[in-house]
Amino acid sequence: MKPSRIFAVGLGLVLAVLAAPAVGASAPAHGTADGLAGASSVRTDDVCFTVHNQGDPVASRVYGVRYYVGVPDEKTKAIILVHGNSVTHAFWDTREDFSVARRLAGAGYLVIAYDRLGYAKSPYIRPRGAGYALTLHSQRVMLHEMVTQVKAGSYTFGRDGTCATGSGPAAGLPSETVMLIGHSAGGAIVSGYPGHYHDVAAMVQAGWSNREFDSPEFSHSYIARTVGVQLAEGNDYANLLPTPADCEMAVLYRPTVVASLVAPFCRGSVPAPAGELAGIGATIVDNLAAIHDVGPHLPVLLAWADPDFFVRPDSRANETMYWSAHCGCDVESWIQPETGHALVAHESMPTFTTKVVTWLTAKGLGPRQP
Repeated sequence: MKPSRIFAVGLGLVLAVLAAPAVGASAPAHGTADGLAGASSVRTDDVCFTVHNQGDPVASRVYGVRYYVGVPDEKTKAIILVHGNSVTHAFWDTREDFSVARRLAGAGYLVIAYDRLGYAKSPYIRPRGAGYALTLHSQRVMLHEMVTQVKAGSYTFGRDGTCATGSGPAAGLPSETVMLIGHSAGGAIVSGYPGHYHDVAAMVQAGWSNREFDSPEFSHSYIARTVGVQLAEGNDYANLLPTPADCEMAVLYRPTVVASLVAPFCRGSVPAPAGELAGIGATIVDNLAAIHDVGPHLPVLLAWADPDFFVRPDSRANETMYWSAHCGCDVESWIQPETGHALVAHESMPTFTTKVVTWLTAKGLGPRQP
């Protein structure tokens, strides 16, 4: 992307904006390749991580849910799921019988979905005007802290479904192999991750492009009408999906959305930190540079929804070409058909989990077998 285009993307968005129990001891249970058979036996734990927003010396607590079957150990490969703007960890766990997190866990992975700092059960309480903005870049720094804790097994259990009442006992489960999946703004966070940090075994960037990400409808109209109005009122947080109608238009594809998920999914949207959208141009610049430093052999999957309100077909093609030309890594592009931007709420969701598991298995990163 030309520097002028990068600047225009960032400037356009800115202007628009301004206008617990221990791990179970039951017998190991392993599912099929897509996790369907093992999904019903998935167990969960509330877990907590200690992170630092960039520039803030005071530590914060981040809440997550750990999903697994059987008795995982340090050889069980871990997947961290990173949600996007104005949603929570529940994006990955829409319903017990229709859940990305549970299907991946059912396949044999240790899965962690978390509320990024500033979201839901991971509140960020700092004095207004203190200068500690939550940006996508700072979220990536905090993700690195989490990866380190997952590898060491140094994160803790939550208490009473929260991390606000102090640390529980240590989770006590180090994971030798950690992989990342990020969607939308979460895709922006993981996009630059392997170029900055070389501590993950694979990365899936879903629903995000660093190459002309924004469609005209998004940058010129939608953002100004939704987020822009909220931030113009002086709010530090704004909801990208403020009404059910906005939610349905922007992230759901009516012909194939799971009808029973529409209302609960849209009700689950939350206000997001203003700094994430305001700093999106800088994030794109950083990601494009970081792609050059990924290094050889790392498996990278670029996953797309079609149709997608936010990402045009030419944008995903340009993103794929950029990765292929510059990352020096093992990159593949895949399109989830007949689905909207919120790929987890559509009938084709199982094809996403199946693709991830079969792709990881082909790269030597399949779930551990008994």
